[in-house]
Amino acid sequence: MSIWKVLLILAILGFVVGFLALHFLGPVFITQPGRAYADIGPKDFQLQAKDLTILTNDEIALDAYWVESEWEQSRGVIIMIHGIGGCKEAYLGLARELAGQGIESFLFDGRAHGQSEGKYCTYGAKEKEDVQQIINHIQQEKPGLPIGVWGNSLGGCIAIQALASDERLAFGVIESTFSDLSQIVYDYGNRILGGWAPRPLTNYALWRAGRVADFAPKAIQPLQAAAEIEQPVFVGHGAQDDRISATYGKALFDQFISKDKVWELVPGGDHFNIWVTGGEVYQQAIIDFIDRQLPVTTQQ
Repeated sequence: MSIWKVLLILAILGFVVGFLALHFLGPVFITQPGRAYADIGPKDFQLQAKDLTILTNDEIALDAYWVESEWEQSRGVIIMIHGIGGCKEAYLGLARELAGQGIESFLFDGRAHGQSEGKYCTYGAKEKEDVQQIINHIQQEKPGLPIGVWGNSLGGCIAIQALASDERLAFGVIESTFSDLSQIVYDYGNRILGGWAPRPLTNYALWRAGRVADFAPKAIQPLQAAAEIEQPVFVGHGAQDDRISATYGKALFDQFISKDKVWELVPGGDHFNIWVTGGEVYQQAIIDFIDRQLPVTTQQ
């Protein structure tokens, strides 16, 4: 057998193996990010909290904490949505800060994350409805309590879709998120494979992910959803974020039709450290924004 036939056979085998990997493993990487667990809880942060289970419309049990305010009269509650592969415990430190300012927080593991049930992440297609169930629970327990949403990375994408679909959310804090699902899958694919992920391949993997996880990837359009949002929004992003470009965050900010919207670009900030890098300036900007949405009235 000539060397050319051998090379041709190897090329065909390589193509077949590559296609099978894309067909079967692509959806796994996109919709099953793995579960993070943290062996800590509200008591480790001296927080008063209720352990809850929220049942979604498709009967998936979401594990949650409802962290109480330290004030006699709560100013409101903020639903916290973690990023991909994250868990609710990542927000316990922030929940402590909010509790000290009279604000309750609702922390939960998203479907297919942490200690919640569910096999697939759907990037907001089903998660925005999960947020609606959480809002229903909050309103049943504490009617009239103002409700905001705070999401980071994937959580920001979900928060945007929730804001667009449910006017009961009074405001949103959006950090380090993307404007288009197909674009971010393309970006991540090329970052992981060193630039060897052409758009047709990442689009195919995303299409397959939608078929496997039963959602429509083309419907995940945070940029389009932003154009429907009138609630106040705060958008923060790290200028040196090499996972989700700050240009996506700015595009979202420009698209919001909110009268009260804030854009904070953190110099030197990457995807994970904008709170540390931004320091007091960034943190105070968020506090000022929240204070406008939840005015201080009564403190214990």
